[in-house]
This record gives sequence, structure tokens and C-alpha cells, in this order.
Amino acid sequence: MPKAIDLLLTIAIPALILVHLFAAPYTKVEESFNIQAIHDILTFGIPNPLDSDAVDYIKTNYDHASFPGSVPRTFVGASVLAGLARPFVGLLRSPEQVQLLVRGILGLINAAALVRFRVAVDVAYGRTAGRFYLAFVACQFQLLFYASRTLPNYLALPLTIEASRALLLSLSTSPKLRPSSRRRRLCLYLLTVSGIIFRSEVALLLATTAGTLGLFSGLKIRSELIPAVFAGALIALPTTLGLDTFLWRPRIALSLTYDTGSSTFQIPVPTWPELQAFLYNTIQGHSSEWGTSPFHYYFTSALPKLLLNPIHLLLIPLSLTIPALRRTSLTSLLPSLLFITLFSLLPHKEPRFIIYTLPLLLASSSSSASYLFTRRHKSPLYLLSTSLILLSLPLSLLLSTTTLYISTLNYPGAHALSLLHEMASPASLSFSSAVPAHIHPPTSHPREPPVSLSPSEAAHALTAAAAARHAASALRAKGHVRIHLDNLALQTGVTRFQEAHRRSRAPPPGVVIVERSDRGNWVYDKTEDVARLNAPDFWLDVDFVVCERPDKVPGVWEVVGSVEAFDGVGVRLRPQTGEREGAERAVHEVKVKGREVFFPEIKGGGLGKVTRVVALGVEKVGRRVAGWNGGWWPYIKVKEKLFVLKQGSLGV
Repeated sequence: MPKAIDLLLTIAIPALILVHLFAAPYTKVEESFNIQAIHDILTFGIPNPLDSDAVDYIKTNYDHASFPGSVPRTFVGASVLAGLARPFVGLLRSPEQVQLLVRGILGLINAAALVRFRVAVDVAYGRTAGRFYLAFVACQFQLLFYASRTLPNYLALPLTIEASRALLLSLSTSPKLRPSSRRRRLCLYLLTVSGIIFRSEVALLLATTAGTLGLFSGLKIRSELIPAVFAGALIALPTTLGLDTFLWRPRIALSLTYDTGSSTFQIPVPTWPELQAFLYNTIQGHSSEWGTSPFHYYFTSALPKLLLNPIHLLLIPLSLTIPALRRTSLTSLLPSLLFITLFSLLPHKEPRFIIYTLPLLLASSSSSASYLFTRRHKSPLYLLSTSLILLSLPLSLLLSTTTLYISTLNYPGAHALSLLHEMASPASLSFSSAVPAHIHPPTSHPREPPVSLSPSEAAHALTAAAAARHAASALRAKGHVRIHLDNLALQTGVTRFQEAHRRSRAPPPGVVIVERSDRGNWVYDKTEDVARLNAPDFWLDVDFVVCERPDKVPGVWEVVGSVEAFDGVGVRLRPQTGEREGAERAVHEVKVKGREVFFPEIKGGGLGKVTRVVALGVEKVGRRVAGWNGGWWPYIKVKEKLFVLKQGSLGV
């Protein structure tokens, strides 16, 4: 039986990470650099640095050449994932599947690191603690949901988990023995590599870890610390400097020119992305532009959110009070707690910045859970504590599942573009038979503009519509469809993996042209310049628009689809005032009102029928209970956030 439990818990970690991946297959703007870089490396490859046109090739084809961001980011993680995915790309049918493959590989790497960490927990605290550790991870949300996401923090996570594993194993043997010394060096080496390549804040974790080991484990500076840091720097610095200097050269055109008398040559100034990010965000303070939080945020908000299960807030301190656990728990927790405390001095804070501390926190919590569980028959207090711990697991899993469903509603841009690809072609419109419930294909009635037009405005609109139809017809005659994507769409899931068969040539500014084998050529316009967007002639050859505000788009357009997104959680239902207006409401009315969701529903197919029955049943129960208690019942609020527009007409 214990072996079966071990096997089940071990399999559960990668399985749940993949479940989270397939439930929310799209990405957001924070992940965009790495996911776009992976696409470009897989699609165009990395050119030979000795080729004379290598820089022009990168400038023409790579996304970062057009959208570089505020600071450079490393291509090392993207290159590794692209290399691991390349052998399997030919087996897949679409670029969207390649995106899933790449994210799945990252998720499985993180899953392997999390499962391997269990061995250290077994050695340090016992096998029961190891089982609790895996159970706690399986009921997590943040680790499972983000493990497959191409954020730099989660590219660094496998290295930091392995470093934590080495740290915990080093504490399980005498600090004077050679295995303990070797594990300390490995821990410091991995943190050095991670900090240099992926995330500069890991350098602070390296410092707190080295200080703690020096205080409690007799870390030797000359024979352990310096060799580990030097070896890590020797591997990491040339890797990031070599690759990133080359790939960022089209955007960072800094070079040193040397005149030898007969000729001149240029050497590009080295690009170290994490150093530049550290200087820009921390030293110059630009990170505050993304928002600030109080000093206590990590301890009072981020950590409870990361841990999810409130029982951890009791079990972690408990491990420091139990004599049998105190020394190991203190030495393993102190680096993380010092790291979080010192990192709290920076005004800009996000939970992902401290994700590296989570495995050791869960290990400490697991040690307390194991201690109570193995003594449950000795005292009613131990039995009660064990019962609360075991009860917290399914409750935590339920909360994690609910959070996962809410998170699936945060990618309207990707859903809108997928909807457009399904329904639009140069010749016709068609629709998939099964779509998520928060995606609405067009109705049989086009929606009218939300405001009435004066005679002069109507005449101008008719002229613009006629010109637009003429331009669109010309494009369609050549097999082209032109789409404009607004800022919200680009931030909520649109990536180059949704743009297949890209041509290798220079597009106009802000425009990418893609050949889709099934529907001809697609032109994806990502223009953000307000002056260009306000020019009426800009829209003349645009066939479709994915936007947040249809009433702000010049010209005459027909809303042919919409996508709902998460709009908060409510606990008190609105009174029903008759039949809902549905898709026939005006655009501005739809945006304001939204609706209530009681259960995740899928439209179309057998699964859709099942989820619809369940959703209706939950809503019926919820409204009946709410009728008894004054309207109180939990629900999810959604409303239409993005609309798919098609060049329309007013009878011309």
C-alpha cells in the first residue's frame, strides 16, 4: 500500500502540471519574450554568426527585433527548450501544438525537479514527510499552473529546486564529511548559474544561503564558496554573453570600432541581459513603474497565496519548535526567510519573485505534518491535528481547481484569434462545432453601431465602407486576409505560434505576414501608434479587427464574435428580471452588464451536454439557496472583453 501511494503521488505531479497546461494552453504578456523567442528559433533557426547577413536575418525574422521590451532578456532558456522540442516538431500538425509541446517540456522538467526534491525530504525528515510533501505539491496552484509557463523565474526554477535539494541533503549528514561539502558546493554552483543567466535576484538567495551555511554548517570560503561561484560563473557568463550579445545585436547596436590603418573592424559590446535588467529595475528604480507594494506584502499576501493551504502557516513555525526537527528546519528555512525579508526592501513585488523558496517551505511543513501523523494514536490533540491536515488537502485541491478555472478565463486575446481563424477564410465564414462557453460566434443579425450617425457622418461612413470593401476584395482576390490586433489582445494570449508558415522577409513596421496552408496569406497588424490608428485610411484594407472597444474603431464594422473574460468573483447574486437579452444587446450594453457563471460549461459535443446539465443544476440550486438567505451564493463574474469585427456595410 505505501508503494502504491508513493507511485500515485509521484505520477500526480507531472500529470497535474499537464492538466493545468491543457486547461490554460495560452500565455500572457509576461511570458511573451521567451515563447516568441522559442518560436523564432524553431522556425528560423539561429544563423551562423560568421555570415555577413546574420544581423539582418535576425532583424528581419525575430520578434524581439520589432518588440524588444524595456530591457533585454536571455535567449539561453528559449534555446534549450527549442532544442529539446525540435525532434518532435515534425510529428505535430499545427504551430499551436508546438507551443503546447514546448510548454509541456518545461512543465515536465519542473515536475522532475519537484519529484526529485522528495528524495531530499525523505532523507532529512523520513518517508512519511516525503509523502506529505508530494501531497502538498499536488494540491498547489501556483507551482502546478506556472511550472509550464515560460517566465524567466520558472526557467530558473529547476536549477533552484536542485540547489534546494542539495542544501537539504547536505544538512542530513555531518557538515565535516565529504558528501556534505560536495552538496554545499553543488547548491552554490547552481544558484550562481541561475542568477547569472535567468534571474538576478537569485544572487541574493545565493548570498543568504552562503551566509547561513557559513554560520551553521561551517562553509569554507576558500575550498567551497569561491570554487563553486567561480565554476558557475565560468559556465554561465560565456554562455549568456556569447548567445545574447549575438542575438541582441540588431537592437543593441553598440560596438567598439578599431582602426588598424589599412582597415577597420567592429566588436559588439557584450550584452549581459540580467545585469542590464538589474541595473534598470533595481539601481535605476524603473521596476516601480509596474506598481509598488508595502514591505510586508510577501509575508502577508504573496506567501499565503503561494502556499494556498492555510495549514502551512501553522506547520512551518511548528517545525522550528520540535527539537527533532529544529536544526534542519532552521538551517533550511533561514536562507529563504532572509531572502524574502531583504527582497521586501524593493518596492515592486510579485509572488513569482520568491517562488524559489517554496520547495523548502513545503519540506518544513511536511516535516511537521509527518511528526503529528506518526503520533496520532498517542494523544487526542495529535489525532485532531492530523485530521485537520488530511481534511485540508481535498479542500486545498478544490480551491486550486476553482482557481484554475478562473485562470482559464484570462486569455481572451488567444481565444479571439482562435475564433477568428476558425471562422474566417478569404472566401467564407465557418464555425467549429465545439467551443468554450465564454466564446460567442456571430448571430444571424449584425450588430448596429452603438450610436446614431448624423447625415454627414453617415455619408462619410458609407464612403469609407465602400473603399474598405474594395480594398478587402482586392486582398481576398490575392488570397490575403488582414487582421488588426489591439493591445489587450496582444497581452492576453496572442503569440507567433498562432501565426503559421511565416515568410522569411522584412515586413512593414508593426506588420507580420503569414502563409496559412489552409487559408492563404494572413496579415497580422500589431500597430500601436495612436496617430496611425486614428487615420481613417489605415483601416481601409483591414478585413478583421480584434479589439476591446468596437465603438472606437473608425468606419463601419459588424461584430461577428466575442470572447468573455474573468471579471471578478461575487458572493451575492443579482435578482433576475426576466429573460436575458443575450447576443442581441448592443455592444456597449454587453460590455457593461456581463453575466454570472456557476459552473464551467463547454458548448458542443457530448461533453458540452453534460457540462450544460451540471451548470444548469448548480445554477438552479444556487438561486434557490440564494432565495432563502437574501441572495448569498458564490459565483464567477464574466463579461465580454474582446470583440471580433468584420468590415461591415449599411446597405451599400
